[in-house]
Amino acid sequence: MRLITNTNIIVDDFELCKDYPVNQFIHFLSHFHQDHWQGMTPLWNYGIIICTPISKLFIQHMFPKMTNIFTIEYEITYKLDLINKCLTDQDGEFVIKVTAFNAHHIPGSAQFLFEGYMGTILHTGDFRFNPSMLDYKLLLSKSIDEMIFDNTYCNPEFDFPTEPIVTKQIIDIIHKNKGKRILVAMGALGKENICIKISEYLQVPILVSEQKYKQLQLVCDMKHFTTDPKATFIEIIKKRHRQDRLEKEKEDGNQDFICITTDFLMLQHQDPDGINFMVPYSLHSNFQEMSTWVKAIKPAILKKLVIPFENFAQYRRTVKINPLKGFQNYLKKLEQNGQSGYSSLIKSSTDFTKLSKEYLSWMHYDKQKELLATLGFIKTEPDRQLRKRKIDREKPLLNKKQIIEELEKQYVFGIPQKQKKEGLGNIAERLIATNKNEPIQKYLKKQKEEEEDENSNTSNDQQDLEELLKQFRLKK
Repeated sequence: MRLITNTNIIVDDFELCKDYPVNQFIHFLSHFHQDHWQGMTPLWNYGIIICTPISKLFIQHMFPKMTNIFTIEYEITYKLDLINKCLTDQDGEFVIKVTAFNAHHIPGSAQFLFEGYMGTILHTGDFRFNPSMLDYKLLLSKSIDEMIFDNTYCNPEFDFPTEPIVTKQIIDIIHKNKGKRILVAMGALGKENICIKISEYLQVPILVSEQKYKQLQLVCDMKHFTTDPKATFIEIIKKRHRQDRLEKEKEDGNQDFICITTDFLMLQHQDPDGINFMVPYSLHSNFQEMSTWVKAIKPAILKKLVIPFENFAQYRRTVKINPLKGFQNYLKKLEQNGQSGYSSLIKSSTDFTKLSKEYLSWMHYDKQKELLATLGFIKTEPDRQLRKRKIDREKPLLNKKQIIEELEKQYVFGIPQKQKKEGLGNIAERLIATNKNEPIQKYLKKQKEEEEDENSNTSNDQQDLEELLKQFRLKK
């Protein structure tokens, strides 16, 4: 989730709004992957949704009764009224401009540019850098105050190849295993181009499930896909079904098959058994691609899109709407000498002194209070009593052990399904040992900071903010 600074716009979160009055937010969907449309239900009606036409097709395919979905085309600028919460052709102080750009992540994926009284803010959503993005003259001509970027692989170690290279790797593996049935374990929507290229090269359709076939009908030429197992020797399966499928093939006595996985760990690998292969591919940018795009944008502020502890239910149930606090925390980060990929991008590709007067003008506690009231924020902190279902209103908060358990479910270096019965203590020890348990530690640190903020004096906070601003030679 990302609440666009000093607006009532939420990108990619349809759950948070359920703890607030109806229509308090305007919702944007960057693309139709489940971790981004989380919270949507068949009768979701908490405000308008703005997305690309293809994303709307996906939404309505899954939720036919969903209404209030409005579409914007790539590279066309629209006006959005934040007070009346609608697209408009009128002007006004709180009417902003919105432009979508292709994010090259999955069909319909978008980066959103927001321009107006609050400055200029770019939300990349999930993106895979494509050289054609350097032709987005409408975007690259702007001075960007804040860039919220897809930092999924924000580490120089991640240097995985492009789609054409991975496609060739898969075809080469298939050639070396002629006469065998081919299983390709892929993740969610978005890797269809690889399937199409394989189908074209081998002159056979690709087997997919009935559900996947219906979804692909919205965006693909279906001559490349089939639901008939007898029509092909290549089948796409879900990554999470991979292990079960391998065991079933072996139990059935099948030996003439291989499984190729597009691996999220970005490893190229072949198991000694000659059955399992891994090729490194992602719909996200590698670090070099990510760096290229950030340097092209040259934002004043660079914020991460992926922050693991923000996905904890406990955090989401207590987090308050406070753009000024986020701004203050960013200022403090600039004082630190971090060594991460993210820190290196801030040092090499941003210039905080170029923040616009529009962006800075709202960074004052009194102005914030006035702005939130104008935008219709009846509440600035979640209230589960506003939930429609009684069971949701009464859902208890998690304790620390349960938070660790929740982390285990979502953390990318999770353990195989059959081992998940180990105790919470063992899970915690292993996470600390193997991953330093950074997300949970950051969450607990954040929780402590927010408790301290509750007891802080607003006037002192404002003084601290002004002192930080002075350090960067900025005028209020």
